[in-house]
Amino acid sequence: MKKQSPAAKGKLKVLQLIHSSFCGAVLLFAIIALSAQKQTYFSTRMAEGGQIFLIFPVLVLLTLFAGMRLFTFMLKDVDLIKDGQQRLTRYIGAFFVQMALFEAAGLANTVLFLKTGNYLFLAFAAVALLTMFSVRPTRNRITNLLKLQHPDTDLL
Repeated sequence: MKKQSPAAKGKLKVLQLIHSSFCGAVLLFAIIALSAQKQTYFSTRMAEGGQIFLIFPVLVLLTLFAGMRLFTFMLKDVDLIKDGQQRLTRYIGAFFVQMALFEAAGLANTVLFLKTGNYLFLAFAAVALLTMFSVRPTRNRITNLLKLQHPDTDLL
């Protein structure tokens, strides 16, 4: 049996820390935007010339869907890879792409909340944040998704 290098172990903790960083960025920016915005309201009606902003809630849903689909697409042939290290590397790449898309959706809507004061955009940023929380990497999730066996689970 091969001896694992210290750098090969503990990837789950690093992934969870990066996940927390992505989530924390959206959450902290939303808190700052909420505290900085003085005039707030909730409406689907926009002022003259602001109707273009209503595209952003739809873009959140499209971005979340695209992130989930890209994640699945990037891992579709992971069963063909024999090496657990390469499977995990593929998962990490797909995870980063997914989280970046989710974060972009949350941050874009938070910026629009900051610009307009409309809680509608903050609500869709919260949807993006909740989606980010739901894909937190765990040992069981990664093991089941990648179909890792015992020697390879030690990489986590």
